[in-house]
Amino acid sequence: MTRWFMLGFCAWVSSVQFYCASAEQELDPKTIAVWVNQLGAEDYNQRFRAEQGLLAAGESALQALEQAQKDPDPHVRATAKELLHILHLRLPFEKLESLLRQAKSMEAQIVATCGDANTSARYRGRMDGSRYLLEQEDCQRKVVVDGAFLWEDLDWGLKQKFVGKYPLKETLQEPHRFEFAPLLERVQTLRRLIEFKQVGEGRLDDAEAYVLEGACNGADKRQGRITMWLLVGWTNTVEKVRVRIPKDGLGLLVEALDKQNHVEMSLKASKIKLDAKFDEGLFVYQPPVGAEVDAGDVRERTPCSKE
Repeated sequence: MTRWFMLGFCAWVSSVQFYCASAEQELDPKTIAVWVNQLGAEDYNQRFRAEQGLLAAGESALQALEQAQKDPDPHVRATAKELLHILHLRLPFEKLESLLRQAKSMEAQIVATCGDANTSARYRGRMDGSRYLLEQEDCQRKVVVDGAFLWEDLDWGLKQKFVGKYPLKETLQEPHRFEFAPLLERVQTLRRLIEFKQVGEGRLDDAEAYVLEGACNGADKRQGRITMWLLVGWTNTVEKVRVRIPKDGLGLLVEALDKQNHVEMSLKASKIKLDAKFDEGLFVYQPPVGAEVDAGDVRERTPCSKE
C-alpha cells in the first residue's frame, strides 16, 4: 500500500510541475480556455490538472475565471470563484516580491509605529546588493551593512557615543535585529507566518490598493507576538493582521489589530525607488578616531568618547 501511495504521490507532483511549466510557456487564451472548460470534466485528475494550470497562469487567467463564474455548470462556477479568491490573495504579494527581487538597488521610507503615531520610528533605508544603510530620522542612529559586518552608530546626546561592530551572519539571526532586514525579507516573512483569508480594495496614501486580512498560522497567540516582533520590532496582543499593497506593487502597510480592530502596531514602506544610484562611499563606515570597537558579542556596544 505504501508503494502505491508513493507512486501516486510522485505522479501527482510530476503532473503539477508539468502543468505549471506549461502555463508559463503557453499563456495564450486558447490554453486557458481549455483549462476553464476542464473544470467541469467528470474525471477528477483532469479537473485537478486544470485547476493547477489556471493557478500557475496567475494574472493571465483572471479574466477567463471571471467569465467562468457565469458558466451554466454550478461546479465550474464554484471552482472559478474559489480559484479567483486564491489568486487575489496571492498575486499582490507576488507582484511586490517580483519587483523587489529584480531590483539591484532600492531606497525606501520606513515607519514603524506602536500604539499611536507618537510612538514611532522613522527610517530611510537604502540597499545595494548585499550592502545596506538604515538611518533613523527621529534620532541620531545609523546602521551600515557593508557585506561582512553590521555597524551601529548611536548618539544618545550624552557624553558618550556608542559604536557597535557585529558579525553579520550571527547578527541577522537575532530576532530583535530584524528591523535591519531589507523589505523583501519582511514581505517573505509576512507570507510565511500569516494566513490570509480575506481580500478587498481600498487606498494607501493616494493610490488604489489591495487590502488583505489574516491571522497567524496556528492557534498559538505567542506566534502572533513573535510575528509582529519580526516585522515591526514591538510586541503586543495581536488578533489579526491587515495589509495594504498598492495595485502598482510599490508600497506596503502592515497593521496588527486587537479584538476591537484597533491598530496596535504598524509598519509602512513608501516612497520606494528601484534601481537607485548611490555613491560607493555610502555603505562604508569608519568608526571615530580612537574608538575601541569590539567585534565579539552581538549584544554589546563599545562606548567611545565623542569628538
